[in-house]
Amino acid sequence: MNKRSDFYKEQYYFELTRKNSLTTSLSIPIAFMTAIFTAYAYLGLNIYCLFDTWLIWVFLLFILIASLFVVKASIYLYKAFTGLKYGYLPSPDKIYEYENKYKNDPDLDKKFFEGIKRSYINTTSKNRLNNNFRVTNLFKANINTIKAIIFVILASIPFFLAKNNENILLKANINLEKNLKPMIPNEQKPSHTSENEDQSNQPDISDFPVDEYITESAEINIPT
Repeated sequence: MNKRSDFYKEQYYFELTRKNSLTTSLSIPIAFMTAIFTAYAYLGLNIYCLFDTWLIWVFLLFILIASLFVVKASIYLYKAFTGLKYGYLPSPDKIYEYENKYKNDPDLDKKFFEGIKRSYINTTSKNRLNNNFRVTNLFKANINTIKAIIFVILASIPFFLAKNNENILLKANINLEKNLKPMIPNEQKPSHTSENEDQSNQPDISDFPVDEYITESAEINIPT
């Protein structure tokens, strides 16, 4: 009897452990969803680079398909983790009341273990159906999330092409402005004045000694 009871007990706790594992695995699609919405935010804030180009239609098509997969994934996640009732053994206080009620019954042990076995069977069967339902919907949610990520990546291709073209045009405009910028010459003072101004400003040097012109010669005149 103990081996049979242990079998049902192990199955019962196995499904409860499985339930907890499935709840923990919810973090994976949520992380993917967060990445997708982060990409949406970035693409939405920079969508202006797609204006006035045919690439915007390709971009919007891929974003629309990705959004449809996101909606489907959200629906599967909602179905997998809401509205499910899991079974558990009767609470200890109720079992204790049952024991006190039939404490004089010679078949109490047999009835007790039969009752526990019946609870194991009923709750484990229900919990297994719930876990299988969760696994199916969680798998579908993950598949749709991956598809959404693929189409977000495809949408980013025309986006970054347009972004790259915008950067090239911006650099070209900057270089063009530099090349066309007029060169402003430095201000210079007039280098010459009129003849009248030159003559009026020159001092009188009529009595200044005259120039001497000496012919080079090997002869040396020694004064006597």
